[in-house]
Amino acid sequence: MIGYVFYFIYFALSFYVLVPFICKGKYIHLSMLPLLFFPHFNTTCFLKLGLTFSFFEIYLFVFSFLILLTGFSLKNVFRLNISGKIFGLFLIISILSIFIAQFRIELGDLKPSTFYKESPVVRSFMSLNRLFVYPVLLSYIRSFYIRKNVDIPFYFKKYLAYSGIIPSIAVILQACGIECLLLFNNPSFSEDVGWKSPGRPFGLSYEASFYAFMCLFSFVGVYYAVRDNVISAFKGHVLYVLYAVGVLLCISRTGMLVFICFICLKNCSKLNFKRVVFVLLIIGLLSQINWMGFNMMDRLVSSFDFEADRSTVERWGSAEGLLNLAIHKSLFLGVGIYNYFYYVMPYIPSEMYHLMNYSNSDKVVSFNFILQLWAEWGGILFLFFFSFVFYKLYRIRKDGLITDWFLYFFIISLSVQLMNFSLPFLILLYHSNYNTSSLEENFKLRN
Repeated sequence: MIGYVFYFIYFALSFYVLVPFICKGKYIHLSMLPLLFFPHFNTTCFLKLGLTFSFFEIYLFVFSFLILLTGFSLKNVFRLNISGKIFGLFLIISILSIFIAQFRIELGDLKPSTFYKESPVVRSFMSLNRLFVYPVLLSYIRSFYIRKNVDIPFYFKKYLAYSGIIPSIAVILQACGIECLLLFNNPSFSEDVGWKSPGRPFGLSYEASFYAFMCLFSFVGVYYAVRDNVISAFKGHVLYVLYAVGVLLCISRTGMLVFICFICLKNCSKLNFKRVVFVLLIIGLLSQINWMGFNMMDRLVSSFDFEADRSTVERWGSAEGLLNLAIHKSLFLGVGIYNYFYYVMPYIPSEMYHLMNYSNSDKVVSFNFILQLWAEWGGILFLFFFSFVFYKLYRIRKDGLITDWFLYFFIISLSVQLMNFSLPFLILLYHSNYNTSSLEENFKLRN
């Protein structure tokens, strides 16, 4: 079974955890490769103990533990880079929102639904597990690489660019009708453990849009790897085509939309005739491609049609419900992080309510993390956080990879709860500071 081959590949990659401790010196950077590859393999959860244990989590814990055994000081964890400060503030504001929401509940200003067994406070802290764990461990690993003189920006771009190859090959094989059994066990979808063959191409993830979203970051990696001569332009164009084909074959309309946004922003930021023509050709090409009974342009446009199908009704209805909740209950103070579903049911549109056949105990899925944050944090904390993020990113605007990472994190969050994934946190590994001249000097020396 081809699925077992993918498991073997990722299992083999896990042995790179030993590289810094066996092959000292110039090969230490190879241990970074699994950190960037594993988040794409988002299908397997081996254990459910608050924090799920997948290939990525296991590697993260084992690598951190091995570094700790060498005597590397834990005090290095607190040397936060710009990304660490952003995620740190996210965690602080989220915790603050929990106490604000509980205070509102005590005053009778909020009345959470009684159909869910967990209390809002418990639910909030359970959902923040990654933010308690990932920033600490990734910051610790980054400090270790810095101590070992690893050129983090160089290898981060290189391995990020290559990280989408294996799941993209999986998409192509699935599109060719080759059976690919994968172990499904995703707590977010309440999946039972079992081997299944996907009926639609979606790589090594659970959902076509999940593959496309994660592949976008590999796409971004290719752009900066080529720009900074980390990989050759020829390799870059091969990877561009591979990732674009993968996104088309999985027919994720939101994935296509995000890719087009990236292409437009990168080619139209400095307008010239060739760049504009290139973007128009890309868009025109979509109208000529038909796959799995869909015209690609029609599929893309359907993202903006509220009544296109059941999925769009749910997505737009969920967003409308979150917006209404934010306006009526969270204009200033929020309902608590990851607590929107305790309050959102009265605010979803009737079309969605009847079509989805919700019962009082069902949880409305959030497809817009930005509106969700407004509803859960409240307008004051929401504006403070994004003002802080804008200010910090503006100060390091020369380091385009970081600013793009958060920009596309924001764009993708308009259609999915991206904090469920491991990949967004990887930017914590990237070494950055306000002075980007040292990074630029490194690239000049390499070239």
